[in-house]
Amino acid sequence: MHYQKAREAILQRLETGLSTELLYHSYQHTLDVVEATERIAVAEKVSGDALTWLLSAAVYHDCGFLRTYQGHEAESCHIAREMLPKYDYQEQDIDTVCRLIEATQVPTHPKDKLEEILCDADSDYLGSEDFFKIGRGLYKEFLDQGIVTDELSWNQLQLKYLENHRYYTEYSRRKRTKVKHKHMKVIRGLVAGC
Repeated sequence: MHYQKAREAILQRLETGLSTELLYHSYQHTLDVVEATERIAVAEKVSGDALTWLLSAAVYHDCGFLRTYQGHEAESCHIAREMLPKYDYQEQDIDTVCRLIEATQVPTHPKDKLEEILCDADSDYLGSEDFFKIGRGLYKEFLDQGIVTDELSWNQLQLKYLENHRYYTEYSRRKRTKVKHKHMKVIRGLVAGC
C-alpha cells in the first residue's frame, strides 16, 4: 500500500473539486481528521497495516462530497474503490478502509478499535477550543442544505447531538470530554434563553 501517493491524489481532488459552499466538510476538515486520527492511533498503539488503513480511511472519509451531500459515505467508498487499487491496495485492504469510512455515518456505532478511533477523530473538534469557530461553518453549511432554518434550530440540533455523542477511545475521553461538556453547557444556555 502506497499511502502517501493515495493521500496526495485524493487531497488534490478535494482541494480543487469540493464546493466552496462546504464550509465544514472542506479540505481543511479532512486534514484535521487525518491529524486527529494519527494522534489518537499513536496514543492507542496502532501501527503497521492497521495504521495505514486508518489513515487511508481518514483521508478518503468525506471525498464523497465531491459527488453528493446525502449518502456521502457510500460515495466515499466508491471513490476509494476506484482510486486505491492504483496505489497497490488489495481488495481486503480496500474493504477495511470502506468499513472504517462507513463507521463514521451518524449516528455512529463503531464495532472495533479502529472504527472507534476514526469516529473519535471525525468528531474531535467537539472537544476542542475551536468548537464554536468550526461549528460556525457547519451551521452555514446546514442552512444552505436546509437542515436548519435559524440559530435556534441549529443550537437545538447541536445540543441534541452533543448530548447523544460519546468519545470511544480512552485518549479522546481523557483529552476531549471535559471541554465538550463545557461547550454543551454554553449551548444549553443559549437554547434555554430563547
